[in-house]
Amino acid sequence: MSFQTEIAAALQEVETVLAKSLTWNATTYACNASGLSKQNELGPGGFSGESTISFTIRKALFTGALPQPGQSVVFETVTYKIDEVVFDTSGAFIRLICIDPTL
Repeated sequence: MSFQTEIAAALQEVETVLAKSLTWNATTYACNASGLSKQNELGPGGFSGESTISFTIRKALFTGALPQPGQSVVFETVTYKIDEVVFDTSGAFIRLICIDPTL
């Protein structure tokens, strides 16, 4: 069994236990969500709030295009904007770093 296959199998097992999913491009994907982090960023004109959350999704679940920065995902009825897409070195999963665009 390859390293990539082992990681994908472990992620699939975690997906079963956590039973979380997100919607991207009108399709629902099983995912592992990180904790929601809220912070205040100092920028021009003062502080602005920003919420960030990340989602780990098995790459094999995507049959076509992959999510891109600037696109949206919906998780637990909240819409987040994809800020960054991170690929792991094994190729087994991708991580979506998202922000709450309403803050």
